[in-house]
Amino acid sequence: MAMADQRNDKPGRPPQAPRERGGWLARIAPGVRNPFAKRETPENLWVKCPDTGEMIYRPDLEAAQWVTPAGSHMRIGAALRLRYTLDEGQFEKIASPHAPEDPLKFPDERPYHDRLKAARKATGEYDCMSIGVGKIKGVPAVVVVQDFSFMGGSLSTAAGEAFIKAAHEAIARDMPLVILPPRAERGCRRAPSR
Repeated sequence: MAMADQRNDKPGRPPQAPRERGGWLARIAPGVRNPFAKRETPENLWVKCPDTGEMIYRPDLEAAQWVTPAGSHMRIGAALRLRYTLDEGQFEKIASPHAPEDPLKFPDERPYHDRLKAARKATGEYDCMSIGVGKIKGVPAVVVVQDFSFMGGSLSTAAGEAFIKAAHEAIARDMPLVILPPRAERGCRRAPSR
């Protein structure tokens, strides 16, 4: 009796099997469950415009190279920026040289080495500078992009070494050197009309 009281069952009744749920269709056609499965939709299908708050369909935003209808330039990574800048999105990636990580032993509330490790994991890049070689409107060029998502585009020894390597690469290939600064969160804006 104590067990029946614990389970809130009435004494003498056999336990019942859990009832299958399937809705009205399962009652009409037994054995039919979930005839209309939920469609999976991506979580990031819509992006909110930082200026207007308008929801923008992500494929449309990508086709507009991450410029919102309001004219706000949204943040993009270094690889995407190189693809948008260079003809047909084709470029040869030049590896940045490795440099001492913290030669000044920079004091902060969180060790600089830990910050670098987290930024490298988040972006997949060694430092804030990325180097690509390709053509801009048919003109061969070495392009350096500074990535804001890597610790706010902060300049380190490695960034300086990457800049020097890009300059040497441009000289060796007899090409112009183009440097693109980072685009911040709300980035460049369209100039006001006069």
